[in-house]
Amino acid sequence: MTKACLEEAEKDHVQQIVNLDRLYFGVSRKRLLEPILLNLDNLCFVSMDDGRILGFSMAKIYDGVAEIGRLICEQGYYGIANDLLKAILKRLKGHEVSICVLEKEFKILNMLTRYGFTEHRTLIITTFTWLNL
Repeated sequence: MTKACLEEAEKDHVQQIVNLDRLYFGVSRKRLLEPILLNLDNLCFVSMDDGRILGFSMAKIYDGVAEIGRLICEQGYYGIANDLLKAILKRLKGHEVSICVLEKEFKILNMLTRYGFTEHRTLIITTFTWLNL
C-alpha cells in the first residue's frame, strides 16, 4: 500500500464518496450529497490511495459560514481524519465553522477542542464552532 494523499474532490470522485458514505450511513444519500459536492462554493477533500478513496470531509459554505458535514474514513484508516480536518480548516480560514459530532466520538471531540472549537449543546445535538476570523 502506498502512502495516502489528500486532494480536493472532483466530479469523478462523487460515486466513490457516495459508496463510502453508504457504508456508514446505511443508505445511499446520492441525491443529498451530489448537489453539495458539485457546488463549487462548497469544499470536499478526499484521502486517496492508488485511486481508492479512503476517507473524505466536506463543508457547505454560505455567507461566510461553513458547516463541516460528513468526516468519514474507511475502517482501519481513522488516522487520516486529522489530516482531512486540517486540510478543510486551512481552506476555511476567515469563516465561522460549525460541525455536529456524536458525543461518543471522543477522539474527534478531543481533536476539535485542540483546534480551538467551542462546544454548544442543545437537547438534540452538540455543535462545535470555530471562529478563526
